[in-house]
Amino acid sequence: EKLDAINFAWISTRKCGSSFMSNFRLIKEKLDKCCLVCQDQDTTQNTDEDCVKEVLNDVDVKKWIRAQADAAKNGYVLRL
Repeated sequence: EKLDAINFAWISTRKCGSSFMSNFRLIKEKLDKCCLVCQDQDTTQNTDEDCVKEVLNDVDVKKWIRAQADAAKNGYVLRL
């Protein structure tokens, strides 16, 4: 949400495809599938908590999150 608020470009116009962005997009896509828009209210979203847990418990996702946390701790990641 913070990145959306600053109009972050989710798809690079430079076509560089960094490892970070490739993994980030994949995880974001999986998590987006866990959000269900209600049929009668376009602005209300419900989150499938089991779906979120499944995504976050994936071994590769955990590894990526841990790597990002370590990078942030060492000052290598922009904090929003």
